[in-house]
Amino acid sequence: MVGDREAATVVVDGVRLAYEEWGMGPPLLFVHGFGTSSHSWRAVMAALADSHRTVAVDLMGFGRSEKPLRQLYTMERQAALLRGFITQLDLADPVLVGHSYGGGVCLMLLRLNRDFNPRSLVLVDPVCYPQKLPLFLRLLRTPALGPLLLNALPVEKAVRMGLQRAYYRPLVIRNDTVAAYAAALRAPGGKQAAIATAAHFFPQDLQGMLRSYKQIKCPTLIIWGERDPLIPVLTAKRLLTDIAGARVKVLEGTGHVPQEEVPQRVSQAISEFLSMLPKNKF
Repeated sequence: MVGDREAATVVVDGVRLAYEEWGMGPPLLFVHGFGTSSHSWRAVMAALADSHRTVAVDLMGFGRSEKPLRQLYTMERQAALLRGFITQLDLADPVLVGHSYGGGVCLMLLRLNRDFNPRSLVLVDPVCYPQKLPLFLRLLRTPALGPLLLNALPVEKAVRMGLQRAYYRPLVIRNDTVAAYAAALRAPGGKQAAIATAAHFFPQDLQGMLRSYKQIKCPTLIIWGERDPLIPVLTAKRLLTDIAGARVKVLEGTGHVPQEEVPQRVSQAISEFLSMLPKNKF
């Protein structure tokens, strides 16, 4: 069953990254959001693995990937590692699927690698414009207060509180999901990595990143939870105007993490989008 296997690892530019992989066919690469991991994509991967090579990576500092203390936890660094990961796994022309912070990493990857042309791009409630950060991220970015917060709360409680804030239907939060994210925080370097990532949550050249959206040429699908409490659904309309030819799918009755709340609907949206691409894309 997807989500039950041991993660494989690969070393990219000196950092060991963990990943999970199922299926055969055109590659789909899934990138998770802040505080989560490849575990977030387990149900979507299961639904699409019959027709695709589905790969979900743990970003540096998260999941079962290495959490080095002397690394820059910037979006630019994560994007560079993601580019190396794609090369190491020989994921030729993948479909990039990025959620929240991971969506921002995918956008940064395209900005930094103008010669890299994925088959298509799927953005799920992505970090893409300047905004007021959620309270827990603002607290993590505050010197001294971030470590105090993470050390004062049991990690399971901190994770569950974060998910309750992100979900529209918190009753569907799974215990195994809480356990997976808590284990990453509890691992050596886990809390420090979360704090360092929060401190550099937005790219250094944010305006340059915003300008780069108009240069995206690959077919793009934007998926958004209608009831997203962290990044308003109106953001999807703005992104739709910046990425030429993009399509948008708003999922009613779901929040910021639709791949966990309503994985069947996310899988269906991705599958339908891919089926509409020109046949020579696959």
